Amino acid sequence: MYELVLIYCLIAAPDRCVERDAPLADAVSAYECALSGQMQAMRYLDLHPEWHLSRMSCRSATQHEDPA
Repeated sequence: MYELVLIYCLIAAPDRCVERDAPLADAVSAYECALSGQMQAMRYLDLHPEWHLSRMSCRSATQHEDPA
């Protein structure tokens, strides 16, 4: 399972950034995660033109989980 991580920064204040994580379906490949990320980023930027996409990555959801 992959998790999509999108980091947006304000255009007027590039040092002010927010991270948006989005878990994806279990069967999603890294390639599908990247495509989904592009679509999600475009939708977000259409609604929030004062931000720009600084970084996008796909990581294994298990990398982000806390150990039990």
